[in-house]
Amino acid sequence: MMASRIYAGLATVATMVCLALATNHVCYAQTVFFDGSTNDDFSLATNWDTDTAPGSNLDDRISIDDGYSSTYNGGTTTLGYLRVGSTDKSHYLSSATTFGRLVMNAGTIEVVGVNTLAVGRENLSFSAVPLGADYDRNSIVDGGDFLFWQRRLGSTTDLAADGDFSGTIDAGDLNVWKSGRGKTVYGGELILTGASTLKTNGALIGERTKGLLRIGPSATVDVRIWDTSVVPNQFGGTEDLRVGTWGPAYETFGAEPGLDGDGLVEVQGTLNAKDLYLSEHGAKGEIRLLPGGRVNLNGQVIMDLCAGCTSDPALLALMSSKVTIIGSAASSTSN
Repeated sequence: MMASRIYAGLATVATMVCLALATNHVCYAQTVFFDGSTNDDFSLATNWDTDTAPGSNLDDRISIDDGYSSTYNGGTTTLGYLRVGSTDKSHYLSSATTFGRLVMNAGTIEVVGVNTLAVGRENLSFSAVPLGADYDRNSIVDGGDFLFWQRRLGSTTDLAADGDFSGTIDAGDLNVWKSGRGKTVYGGELILTGASTLKTNGALIGERTKGLLRIGPSATVDVRIWDTSVVPNQFGGTEDLRVGTWGPAYETFGAEPGLDGDGLVEVQGTLNAKDLYLSEHGAKGEIRLLPGGRVNLNGQVIMDLCAGCTSDPALLALMSSKVTIIGSAASSTSN
């Protein structure tokens, strides 16, 4: 039922945001990628592959990946979709990394589509081997990947370390590892520092792979409902925050195996939401309250939801949900 709710929201969001715009707006949807051609400024139009500033079309799917980090430094921007480290399938093999990061130092970003804020959305199974020489798929190119390559050297059948797609595990794959060593190659991070505010109509953190939401001491995340029944449209009420969404036990994506949702939310400022879902469909989800952090829920904490899951005990055993409170100043309320 919960999965149906998510997909229903995604199917209707384009109509919703079109109605919210001026009558002379022509609605269309495209994925707009951050390319960092000028600097890391999120608000600069020339930093996006359409040369159009985010927020000019609420139907655009704004995506930060390809190893780029973008910085938001003030003002207010309203978006229909925001994906951080969340590659569009048609864009998947355009680079050696799908990792993306957005750092908010000030100002407000509003994401009005239902559950269209996604951090760590990509499905790693689309590539024959992990991206950027992350042969052991821990998201970082490190010494473990060298050992992984070394144990398969010379193989033409086990190609999990075939970083150059030559069909043989050889020196070329070692060179791929050397060029990417130390890089985080997939997943996404959304970092709020300063007096920054994020308002979002639901959120998926660690949707299909690793995702981090970090809320700094003076920052606020309001997981709200975008209300189109009032004029002007505005945020009101509260919506769900989902941490670790699609895991390996979710069987409906039979044609898309390899889902590995892994979400972490760190709170040192303020987080307001309705229900908090930790670990869905065999994924991993954690919320961590740091000193001074406050979480206010109008609903409840729901752990290990597995609607639509396989009954395979090996896959179900992979799920993990965790709530950590560090320091006596951290607090949480729930109705």
